[in-house]
Amino acid sequence: VAKLSMLFPIRDRKLHVFHKSVKDWLVDSERRDETCYVDVDDVHERLGMRCHDVLKDSLTFNDKQRSKMEKALVYSLKHCVTHLCKGGLVKVARDLMFEFEYLLERATLGPVHMLVKDCLRIVSCGGGGGDRGRRRPGPGHGARCYRDRGLCCHL
Repeated sequence: VAKLSMLFPIRDRKLHVFHKSVKDWLVDSERRDETCYVDVDDVHERLGMRCHDVLKDSLTFNDKQRSKMEKALVYSLKHCVTHLCKGGLVKVARDLMFEFEYLLERATLGPVHMLVKDCLRIVSCGGGGGDRGRRRPGPGHGARCYRDRGLCCHL
């Protein structure tokens, strides 16, 4: 970490990029075969599925487990839909919006208008008609399968 701290300084316990050119270099698709390449879509897909797993698992948490996982649960509630959509898993994000437990937890966390923002993000990404050609995660990845139920903006 110390060696990278000049390019990725830590402020307020968060990792930052020193200069936009560093980020641009890391995500440049022409460098796809190089060691220090970051596939942003893949990162969003992985983060989205991990958030989805945390949310799914939280349904079975006892109070002690819930307390231990509080930060991860809050992050997942706030950012799961965004990561899933940016990772090409729009249908998984849309299906999540039809989970009553998720809606209740997200609304309780607040602000409530963020649910509308998540719905609009899903619709703007295609509403789940296709997942940008990516393999839809199966049960081994923590995703649940649902039959199509229309767009979330019909709520």
